Amino acid sequence: SGPRMVNMTLRSAFMAGGSLLTIGAVVGRTYSSGYGDASVPHVLPSGAPRSCCDCEPSAADADLLSSLRGIVSDNHVLTSTSSSSSAVPYISGERLGGGPDCEFLCVVRPGTVAEAVECLQLIVQAGEDYVVIPQGANTGLTGGSVPGGTAGRKNVVLSMRRCDGIFPMDGGQRVLCFAGAGIRDVHGLVSEKFGREGHSALGSSFLNPSVAGGVAFGSGGTQLRKGPAYTDRALYCKIGAKGEVEVVDALGIELPKGKDAVTALSSKDECIRPVTDVKSKEGKAKASDVDYKYRVCDTKAKTVARCNADTSGTYPNRSEGKVLVLATVHDTFEAPRSSKMLWISFDELDEALAFRKEVCLADPNNGLPISCEYLNRDACDVVNNAGRILCSVLKWTGGGGTYLEKMWTAKKAFAALPLPYSDIAPDYAQYLFNPLFPAPLPKSIMRLTKEKDHHIMLEVGDFSRHNDRDSGNTNKMDDGTATMKRLQLFLESRPNVEYHECTGSDEVNATKYFRFSMAPAFRPWCIGRGTQGISVDYALPRNGGSVPSLVSDGGSAPVPVKRMRYSHFGCNVVHEDIAYEAGVDVHGAKMSLKHSVDGKKVRGRLPAEHGHGTEYNAPELTKKRWMEMDPMNKMNPGVGGTPSGPFYKK
Repeated sequence: SGPRMVNMTLRSAFMAGGSLLTIGAVVGRTYSSGYGDASVPHVLPSGAPRSCCDCEPSAADADLLSSLRGIVSDNHVLTSTSSSSSAVPYISGERLGGGPDCEFLCVVRPGTVAEAVECLQLIVQAGEDYVVIPQGANTGLTGGSVPGGTAGRKNVVLSMRRCDGIFPMDGGQRVLCFAGAGIRDVHGLVSEKFGREGHSALGSSFLNPSVAGGVAFGSGGTQLRKGPAYTDRALYCKIGAKGEVEVVDALGIELPKGKDAVTALSSKDECIRPVTDVKSKEGKAKASDVDYKYRVCDTKAKTVARCNADTSGTYPNRSEGKVLVLATVHDTFEAPRSSKMLWISFDELDEALAFRKEVCLADPNNGLPISCEYLNRDACDVVNNAGRILCSVLKWTGGGGTYLEKMWTAKKAFAALPLPYSDIAPDYAQYLFNPLFPAPLPKSIMRLTKEKDHHIMLEVGDFSRHNDRDSGNTNKMDDGTATMKRLQLFLESRPNVEYHECTGSDEVNATKYFRFSMAPAFRPWCIGRGTQGISVDYALPRNGGSVPSLVSDGGSAPVPVKRMRYSHFGCNVVHEDIAYEAGVDVHGAKMSLKHSVDGKKVRGRLPAEHGHGTEYNAPELTKKRWMEMDPMNKMNPGVGGTPSGPFYKK
């Protein structure tokens, strides 16, 4: 059974601890023989830092730490001298962030929104030498929610994970979420109590990313009918030019008489039962991207459907840590009466692009799929050769849950130990033992991944029974039959296209777990094969979709060993993980691809949904918006290529 397999997996994980040290020695010999020449560059997709920075606190540091402990207690202030296993989950990013140059002072974990406001005020009052890094679940990929080099300013990570309250409102049509609430938990709650769905589904859903993080970093996800994480209804803090902390309440909910939102939402003496204040401007504001399905279906548009540089909406949207989000209100969505998952395989990308236009996005109001995900042959090959363990664990745990979160955290903690090769041993073990686990997909689909170059996972739902209570419209025809008819016509005109309809929940879940394992499988594959690796995230115009050249402005480029391309195909948001042989200038290769995407020929945008973080340089208009939010540059300095100094001094 699933629980028994989970317990066996956890016991095996602990027993494997000693084995990992042996594997580390094997890895060491492998790497010493393969990469013994220090003059040969070898860059891996980043993992956890080897250890926390270990600086002695100054008198000012000690005063701040003491004051913070007075608010949240000793147990919830982790300093740079704390054990690496306790601090690593907060100071290391999944790909970027952390390490010896992070100038990290402490992690503070408030338990209420009132404590979060108090902590923020203390850090601001401590002076310009201290900066704040707001953090949700720390599942980001571009280094935007972990400490970085900040020109001598000390980072205080303000982790909101303990503030994880979720409160249904308006009969389940909406939900109030504290900043640390996880999207998987939101989905579970509204599904169980109201038969509805949460607002988002991401590739990292099994790690339970935070709702507020999705809003702040523009998380997109797979959901064509819902759109990216977005809301204009939020409670948040911003810092003024003179250091004043302003609490902005745009939640649009009714509050107890005589109480403000922070006090009401921090009270432990009364049950929180939020209700929309329909008379207020905030109560009438958008709690989701309601126009997204029309925008994404405009396949003639020369602009992208979404990207992180978008400056629309209230400050919390795509703020990337320049304000502190405390709570947000989100729409929930009707669940389909039933759904089916189709795996469709193509020889040519042009056929897949025609399918996107003619079948998936033909009508925003009748037959718009739940999701439409694209995978190329290299992406499928990498998961099959390095992602079987994760696919199996996802199956045993029913999609993740706390078990997998703990295992993932344990892996990061082990990788941070100051032991030889501990940073790569877990990934090497994942690659080494991969063949011992079952194939991640049914046989018929595995055959297609080996015979065809391009694949689409299409999920179609029956929404015919539902009223759209938010708009008052009823569409009795939106039962998925229109999509299936368009698919049949498409297949009749293209006999080389093959498809498989998944039967039963096991096959459906297997395809979803396979897709969610794409990014996590890349690093183990690179380590197991002894290659370098880079990752890039971008959006292509809605009327396009062709593969960008690896070369910008002519010239030549190194040939990659693998070029994984997987995307949210409906909105043309693409993720690329590219492997190169040792010795290749991967930074130059990455910059060349970025210039190619951003050039006049492709007219794409970078990044699309992971946030700029420290990986991407933001446009000037986006930077200006961030500077308006945080004129002192106290919050997440250096994000998107902004200067790290006080008041944005270089």
